[in-house]
Amino acid sequence: MNEIYQRAEGGQIALYQEGNKVMAAWFALRRGVQPVQQKGDCLGGLTSVLFQGSIYFAYENLQHQVAVDILGGGREKIVLTEGTDRCKFSNLILAVRGELLILLYQSLNPVKGRYEIHAVAPYLPEQSVMIRECGEAPNRLKLLEWEKEQYLLTGGDLAGGGMIYRWKADTEWEVMEGSKWLREEETIRRQIEQDAETKRLKDEWEEEARKNQEKREEEIRRLQAEREAVYREQMEELRKEKEELMEKSREESDRQREAKEEAFRVLKEQAEAEKEELMGALEAKDEEIRLLRSDQARAAAADQRILRIKKEYEAQLESARIQYNELAGTAAELQRIGKMWRDKCYQMEGRDLENDSDRS
Repeated sequence: MNEIYQRAEGGQIALYQEGNKVMAAWFALRRGVQPVQQKGDCLGGLTSVLFQGSIYFAYENLQHQVAVDILGGGREKIVLTEGTDRCKFSNLILAVRGELLILLYQSLNPVKGRYEIHAVAPYLPEQSVMIRECGEAPNRLKLLEWEKEQYLLTGGDLAGGGMIYRWKADTEWEVMEGSKWLREEETIRRQIEQDAETKRLKDEWEEEARKNQEKREEEIRRLQAEREAVYREQMEELRKEKEELMEKSREESDRQREAKEEAFRVLKEQAEAEKEELMGALEAKDEEIRLLRSDQARAAAADQRILRIKKEYEAQLESARIQYNELAGTAAELQRIGKMWRDKCYQMEGRDLENDSDRS
């Protein structure tokens, strides 16, 4: 069941089923609809209620399980799973009783072959009760509120054997029958009529909201078109200014390039002249170095000759010194031998050697 809730900060939130998706759309005051996917496995039976400041919703998923969660996610719980005692879940209704969140539903009991109406607290599994055992066909369920009391209508219409249960507390239900039925029938009828009127007003409000939304969207599209036109004009002016600046930049660049080329040509000529001058000076230096190297080569050759002559002279001097020493030794030896022979001759002649020595 699609529902629209008021937001505390303004605007509305619409919770609805779209194919197998559970969607939430935020209606802001000055912005468009912002749909957000909440679930992607919804088979049907979507129901929701505002509880403790949050929007809770329940649905039957593609695995034929009944899941309960909070808008935005975070408290998902699988409440019902098909088994031997229950299947074919239908007529899901989320409701609030004081501080308790209750899920009303109808299921088939395969063992009995009959449908049953149950109430269960999703987050308090021990809070569960069977309200009524029905027939072989499923009943219609409707939860009404009147003068701070809540009533559950089951079966067909009120004149066709339908039953009404008053919600006493938590999971306690009271059958309205006999005199109680007669006292409450008119009240319930008025409640049904009021619900119909409420639905009509709600449909009118939703239609008005849709038209207002379309007007807002049309106004937004118009403003966007005007803004885009202004942007296009501004972009065209900027494009022209850019082209003018680029043209001026190209002209200035050409002037600077020509000036640089002229300065480069002058510098190149000066560099060529300086290069030729330096090349001449370098050639003169090379010639001077060549001559110096030639003189150095001749001086080195003369030094080699002088060194060779010096070595030869030193060798001759050494040989003469050796010969002189040998001759001096020989002369000394000859003098000694001569003296020895002289002495012997004197002895043979009988001369007085000492007198001869004195005479000598």
